[in-house]
Amino acid sequence: MKRGLFLTAVPLLAATLAGAQEMATIATRPGVTQSFFIEGMHGRKPEALALLYVGGGGNIRLRMEDGRVKFAERNFLPRSRGEFIRNGILPVVMDAPSDQGQLTDGYRMGEAQAADARAVIAELKKADVKKVWADEEIHAVIQKAVKQRKDSIASFTTGGRADLAAGEEAQIRVLQKFLPAQMGEDEIKKLVDEAVAATGASGAKDMGKVMGWLMPKVKGKADGGLVNQVVKSKLG
Repeated sequence: MKRGLFLTAVPLLAATLAGAQEMATIATRPGVTQSFFIEGMHGRKPEALALLYVGGGGNIRLRMEDGRVKFAERNFLPRSRGEFIRNGILPVVMDAPSDQGQLTDGYRMGEAQAADARAVIAELKKADVKKVWADEEIHAVIQKAVKQRKDSIASFTTGGRADLAAGEEAQIRVLQKFLPAQMGEDEIKKLVDEAVAATGASGAKDMGKVMGWLMPKVKGKADGGLVNQVVKSKLG
């Protein structure tokens, strides 16, 4: 079983989150609840939050006992939450959802896990947030993470490390669950045609104008490398 971390670019400034420890349970999917533990920031202002999923079965038995939050802390990620705090990241330790006795690889890589994570993030956004990034900004961060992993795949493949490339591909599949549906090449070509017509572009020298017209329409919805490739092909 894999341990996991999902870091979301959601700047937070919340008095309730920056103070004492807190446990919460919310509905995430029909008939399913998700419990999670929020570590206090000890007066620091969090710049982002990280959802921490423990390894093994993933069940930390999160509960309240005698007015205090209790859970199994044997796993590395819960034990290391102080390091996240020192780096300005609010650690949120996730328990197994109510319909999962054990966190299987199927769950960790599936849509149910993505839905649970989105619900927790949405709930945390409600808490006295000073600034929440727009979806487009979050999508840009995730797209960058996807590109980094694609670059790693190319390097690992060239180096004959198919095992490491497969791991990066698995991470891409998880990240893509948090992105809107991506445009296909045919959709991009149609937009490029519109961009060329709108800007009067006639050659490679006009690529900047075409990209300037395109980017607001494809940001977070298409692979930047593919867009660039289609524009170059069109302009010659």
